[in-house]
Amino acid sequence: MTGTMRAPRTRGLLSGILLVLLGLWGALLPFVGPYAHFGFAPDDPWVYTAARLQLSVLPGIATVIGGLILLVSANRAIAMFGAWLAVLAGAWFAVGHTLGTLWGLGTAGAPSERPPPSA
Repeated sequence: MTGTMRAPRTRGLLSGILLVLLGLWGALLPFVGPYAHFGFAPDDPWVYTAARLQLSVLPGIATVIGGLILLVSANRAIAMFGAWLAVLAGAWFAVGHTLGTLWGLGTAGAPSERPPPSA
């Protein structure tokens, strides 16, 4: 029975790497997106708001942690915990903006409408 809880370490390798990259993208994009004329107002880079922390940074950190757990875990139960942590963080990315307004968290901002500079 002890062998049933073991999982090959290569099993979560690709998923873990993708989750780490997506978590970093989701957590950092609100801060570095204005450099590429992509993001939400305020459209200045590295502007911190409490809503950005709760709607982008914290779910991004949770996704990165879930991906790292998948990368290093050889135990199936621990790997499943990392996967579920990443799933919940992804769900918060998807519905957090809607639920955040109901709870009074505010919004991460309105979509940026600044056009890219002409060459």
